[in-house]
Amino acid sequence: MEMFQTLHRSARTVAALTAQVLMLTVLGMWGCTHSRIVYEAGPTLAPSDLGLPERADPSTGYDILEAGRSRGRFPTALAVARLGIANNEETFHRLVVTLPEVQAIRWNSLFDTNPGIREVIVLNEKTPGPPLRGLPAVTATARRLNAGLCLVYGSTATGPEEAALIGGLIETATGQTVAHIRAQATSADYETKRPDAPAGDLRHLDLEYLVMRKFQRLLQQCVTELVTRDDPPAEQQLSPWRHLSRPADFD
Repeated sequence: MEMFQTLHRSARTVAALTAQVLMLTVLGMWGCTHSRIVYEAGPTLAPSDLGLPERADPSTGYDILEAGRSRGRFPTALAVARLGIANNEETFHRLVVTLPEVQAIRWNSLFDTNPGIREVIVLNEKTPGPPLRGLPAVTATARRLNAGLCLVYGSTATGPEEAALIGGLIETATGQTVAHIRAQATSADYETKRPDAPAGDLRHLDLEYLVMRKFQRLLQQCVTELVTRDDPPAEQQLSPWRHLSRPADFD
């Protein structure tokens, strides 16, 4: 009987130790998989795909490519288009991709405090008009929507464990690129999680989120500088919506 009790206690001890080992293993795996978010950029764009010159210094920043001042460019609307690449045996083309709603909303509110930008129009695969493949089609659609500027951007090649975005700011009336923006994020950009952040919020370790935030801040700075370099039009500009009739019951 005593031997049976001893064996029973030993079996319970082994079972408890096994359960603890399994729990520690699972927790260790969970910690490893949640310590960071693995970033995969997918197909990437070269500066030439966006009509941009190669930068001697490809680090984070923006360049205004035009000399002198503009006149009557602002206020205006800004169209935003993220380009992806469709690549198979028969076709290779750059096309506008549809952003997740949470990303599109972030773009819509980006210039709420900048009077130089009337509105932000996020283009997607369902935007009315011809297929948005290539810069000319994107620029033409932005111009048709009364957007004086169009940002075309996408992921670009970078090193391992890094994320990078490049973009060109195009004046739709002329098709000329007026600015070049590039943002890069690495593990050095990881942040401490905010105390008020939800338990599952890992944006502070998400390179895609961090590089997009950098990119949008650079765009804000770039547009602000362009606004300061813009002179009022020589003549009073008529509203682009002047041809719309007032509803009969408006008053």
